[in-house]
Amino acid sequence: MSIRRSSCDEANNDSIRTAAQVPVETDEDYGTALPEVTDALQGIWYMKDGGYRVGELCGQHVIWDVSWNVNPPLSRVVPLTSSTVSLQLGNVTHFGSLQLEAQPTIYWDNQHIWLKK
Repeated sequence: MSIRRSSCDEANNDSIRTAAQVPVETDEDYGTALPEVTDALQGIWYMKDGGYRVGELCGQHVIWDVSWNVNPPLSRVVPLTSSTVSLQLGNVTHFGSLQLEAQPTIYWDNQHIWLKK
């Protein structure tokens, strides 16, 4: 494992906590299995209901917005197929269905829906 930075390192005016503030450990080969899916997931995500900011997907991690009070402030998001991802949150693994056309959307198994803006 090594610390790997990406374009998410640059401060985002819409971001309270940025990737530059949270070191992210990734496998050297992160995203190599499905790079097009990993690339499409990068950016700021919001809840469909209420428009609350979820956080920033950077590499294979979501850096949670501070309003969610998640500790540690990042969770691993892994593309499993071109239309499915998993999210490890504590001891629970959630699965989401991806729609990457038009506005990228993740439909999570816990009924939450995330929109990329």
